[in-house]
Amino acid sequence: MQKVSSVKTKKVRSQKRTGKKYECGICGMAITVDRDCGCTEATELICCDKSMRPIK
Repeated sequence: MQKVSSVKTKKVRSQKRTGKKYECGICGMAITVDRDCGCTEATELICCDKSMRPIK
């Protein structure tokens, strides 16, 4: 099981929502958000030093 390289705080418009899926465009690792964090600032998921992209 791989770990997400890091989670960085960055001001972005959309926040992570429960059930959303994200994928790394480099290694292909995919994650699903199980629980919202409740942070006031949006978070960005990083893997392989790049932002993970939302998938359907």
